[in-house]
Amino acid sequence: MEKQLAGLIELINQEVDSLENFLKLLRQEEECLINKHFDLLEESIRKQGKALLRAKKLERNRKEVTTWISNDLRMEQNNISLLKLTQLLDSSYSSKLDELQKTLLGLHRKVEMQRIKNEKLIKESMACIDNDIKLLIESLPDSQAAKSQGNQKKAELSLILNKVS
Repeated sequence: MEKQLAGLIELINQEVDSLENFLKLLRQEEECLINKHFDLLEESIRKQGKALLRAKKLERNRKEVTTWISNDLRMEQNNISLLKLTQLLDSSYSSKLDELQKTLLGLHRKVEMQRIKNEKLIKESMACIDNDIKLLIESLPDSQAAKSQGNQKKAELSLILNKVS
């Protein structure tokens, strides 16, 4: 059991590192959005995807190990959690698991808050782009504006068709 608990602690430490990296990437995304570095934004989003896949894999592995340990402790399968586990273990493991669980929860909150913040920035950026396009179209002479709107609709339709195919 000690080997499984040591493995669980190592796994959770890796999960913490992974979430910290993901949070760092979300903050980089925020900087890219604020400073309008859209070329760097694409790279940041790509890295976020990889980091998120790694974090999810580590979380699945943690849940599997937690289930194995809970089986050894004869815990009810519907009550499996790190909190329940820490209550059943001796103090050396329980204090470390409790600390790591609190760290994970804190990181999950920070990631969610940063994600919401970035989502808001993206929406604001899109609204600015929409407004710029409207101003540009309005500044064109009437015949050019009508032609431009027609071309814009063709371009939008083309983009939609490309995404569907």
